[in-house]
Amino acid sequence: MTALTLGAALLLTACGDDSDDATATPSATDAASTAPEATAEDVAALEAVTYDGEVGSKPTIGLTPPFEVTGVVARVASEGTGEVPEGDEVWVHVLQVDGSTGDELGTSWEGTPEVLDLSMAPEGDPLAEVLRGAPIGSQLLFAAPDQAGGERSIITAMEVVEPLPAITPDAGMPTVTFDEAGKPSIELTPGYAGPEDLVVQVLEEGDGAVVESGQTVSVNYTGWLQSNGEQFDSSWDRGTPFDTVIGERAVIAGWDEGIVGQKVGSKLLLVIPSDLAYGDAGQSSIPGGATLVFVVEILEAS
Repeated sequence: MTALTLGAALLLTACGDDSDDATATPSATDAASTAPEATAEDVAALEAVTYDGEVGSKPTIGLTPPFEVTGVVARVASEGTGEVPEGDEVWVHVLQVDGSTGDELGTSWEGTPEVLDLSMAPEGDPLAEVLRGAPIGSQLLFAAPDQAGGERSIITAMEVVEPLPAITPDAGMPTVTFDEAGKPSIELTPGYAGPEDLVVQVLEEGDGAVVESGQTVSVNYTGWLQSNGEQFDSSWDRGTPFDTVIGERAVIAGWDEGIVGQKVGSKLLLVIPSDLAYGDAGQSSIPGGATLVFVVEILEAS
């Protein structure tokens, strides 16, 4: 999934067709250079669509197929009662359906919320206009022609949610140094057993787009055992970055939770307890119950 910018030239579409996983997270894909403006008929069509569901739960979208719009239209279905998010980043859960059939195309509700960067939206962007100032708990509807081709229109239901909490690193966190080639090494703190929860420390923040659940990321990484500092894997040593889908359990949960929401170009220190890694069973040279330490550099996301 490409970075979820809200410009009129980047509209939400489904990441696959009916043969794909029905729970796949929605994606953003390049659209025409100028998105069409909504007509009065488009506005009326979206007014007839309902957002059905309690705050904090996956909704259903009530519509009578076939649903079609010729332009981009958005509205607030229900205003939340929480705080208004600070800054330009808004966290949302997303559900998308095919307007021609009502079939679900994708959702983030089974995984990690999406991060929308409103600073990327051009003036007058319909979705950005309803998201700006929307309190947490707000439920929104957004519709647009499918920019991936075909005749259908896509309806997206969004709920503004709390940002994932930033975790304060433990005082005993490993220290990281990089050699001249950019390869990391760590120094463990004697007696430090590791955290009970995932700890993510941004060593260097990148200036790229925010990584979203469902994207394919290209990363360099090295992994060590927290117990003794023994290295068990490194893409830096292999000389080839590692590519994977992130946020959809293609890798260990600690990676999904630690990398989603970070910016491309960032270097991260992840300390991952065993329940978010390989559990009691372990894997290969990683013993059961092991806390893992990773340094990850996010190279690309698409």
